[in-house]
Amino acid sequence: MLGVLNGGDLPLSTLEKWANSATNLYAADGATDRLIALGHRPIVVGDGDSGNRDRWPSGLEIRKSTDQETSDTDKLFDSIASDGHRNAVLAGIEGDNPMHTLANLHSVARSPLSVVLRYRRFDGWIVSPDRPWSRPVGEGQKVSLMPLVACHGVEFVGVKWPLHRASLAMAEKISLSNVSEGEVSASLAEGLALLLVRRDPSTEPPWS
Repeated sequence: MLGVLNGGDLPLSTLEKWANSATNLYAADGATDRLIALGHRPIVVGDGDSGNRDRWPSGLEIRKSTDQETSDTDKLFDSIASDGHRNAVLAGIEGDNPMHTLANLHSVARSPLSVVLRYRRFDGWIVSPDRPWSRPVGEGQKVSLMPLVACHGVEFVGVKWPLHRASLAMAEKISLSNVSEGEVSASLAEGLALLLVRRDPSTEPPWS
């Protein structure tokens, strides 16, 4: 399941490869233009403030919401969840608007979905007390654990510089460019963090 935002710096060739591998496609407003250009017909979600709608083919399923208390990413996740999905991959999340980049993390953190943040060269997951993370990571791959709020009781193992019962916080301590030693896991007693893994370009990116 792939949800696409309108981060225009994602190359079309990369988006095409990911879209072709997805079982379901959802697009937030302006991202629809890019998917249509690649021959796809996504479910369109958003407040209708972007996208060349006069060029869209007829028959597209459009789920418009003008709720100003939620972002297009929130609306995208709500729509995916209402269709019965539990997992999602979110792409098109890098761009020239830092407000949207940070707001996307907020949307992922509060969504009930299990979300993979698919950056151009990294994959990301939110880690919280009820969302621990564990999986094999190629030996030598870069792995970072970045606190989004103050984090306590941090366990970060399977890396060159492990953490045990540690505290992480913005402007204090982070785990940047750590190195995988195989099976990596991260958990927190308190807080919220972003775990990032440098993707091996020779492997298929994760879908969960």
